[in-house]
Amino acid sequence: MASRGAVLYMTTPFKEGWSSHGGHHRYQQLKELILDAGLPLAGEVAAPQRRELSPASTLQTLLSGLSHLPSARPGRLPTPAGLFRIGAAAHAIRGLKPSDLFLWAPSYGAHAMLGRLARGNGVRVVALIHNIESLVPDQPCPIRPSLRDWHDLELAWLEDADVIFCHSRWDQWYLRLRGLDARPLPYFPARPRYESLLGFRQRRRIEQRRERIVVLGNAHNPPTWRGMLEQLEIIRRHDDLLKDVEFHFCGARTEDLRPHAVTPNVQVHGYVDETVLSDQLAQAKAVWFHQPATTGVVTRIVDMLTAGVPVLANAFAARAQETLSGVHSYDLDDAVPGLIRSDLPVPDLPERPDHFSRDFVETVAELLSGTFDSGRIGSRAGAAATSRGRNRSPRGPAARAGPRQGPRS
Repeated sequence: MASRGAVLYMTTPFKEGWSSHGGHHRYQQLKELILDAGLPLAGEVAAPQRRELSPASTLQTLLSGLSHLPSARPGRLPTPAGLFRIGAAAHAIRGLKPSDLFLWAPSYGAHAMLGRLARGNGVRVVALIHNIESLVPDQPCPIRPSLRDWHDLELAWLEDADVIFCHSRWDQWYLRLRGLDARPLPYFPARPRYESLLGFRQRRRIEQRRERIVVLGNAHNPPTWRGMLEQLEIIRRHDDLLKDVEFHFCGARTEDLRPHAVTPNVQVHGYVDETVLSDQLAQAKAVWFHQPATTGVVTRIVDMLTAGVPVLANAFAARAQETLSGVHSYDLDDAVPGLIRSDLPVPDLPERPDHFSRDFVETVAELLSGTFDSGRIGSRAGAAATSRGRNRSPRGPAARAGPRQGPRS
């Protein structure tokens, strides 16, 4: 049982209208785990955005950012936009008390600073990593956008967490090598979405397949945008082999791809709602993901496999999920036509990551009750490393620390 007065707060960077965003689905998974375990979720925390505030409130937030600069310890002198984000983060966590536990999703913008400010107020922090933002191509620093290399800053912010959970095993391995207590928590759809995907799986059993490939993603995301441009080039280069295959590009900002879609078998739809997307996917042979090297995971891969849709993905897009049934990955772009022409059977249902989910829930419960053993690193999930209370190396920032010693996984 959690000690009296110890309550749990979650950060919610994904607001209403984000229901098609992968981050929203990951957030729903985490919330479901917390509520199913009966843990005392007291509220959700969100940093205000500038467009939501009046000029007077914006000025007040800027001044708050200035006053919180010492506790934020941003590592670089922030721009006015960076000061606003620090002030917005301080506003978001103002109600947290030292007895509380804060589940922090350190996404881009003001949310990147929430963990540090909460820790500065004595609040215990669990970081829930969607991406390592500083390693995402073209992702600027949230406090100083002109700063191109801000990876050490992000690692220093992550050190303030008691423990880190990552959706990507690749991210977990990397953070472990940098001396941080990082553990895996793979994505799996929450119950309402899972049941909807299973219903769609039944629909695909009666639909007639076509030579149709759906390219799906939010093109506001720089790796997705880059990857879609490369996909269009692959289609153009192999037009003689793929001219009778339909390619449908769907997702936010994909309409900006139209000038680059020069072959007649490509249709660019832009943002589509779930009904239109379901109609596209019902008769599709596969969905195709392609990205440059980046971090995190493509949430839609597990969703599509659950829905019974085979997945084509280059090695970077398939990262940490390439061994799942129904994922057909490739290293060389010239392999794409052969994969599209091959037999792509219905994927098996992905397994629930129950042992990782239990480790997450039990770790949160231990932090709430005050029984968390910082020397036990993910033993229930087969993880390995050592820690000294906080995620800070005894020799300085994690960027210089190197891996800590511990038993092998």
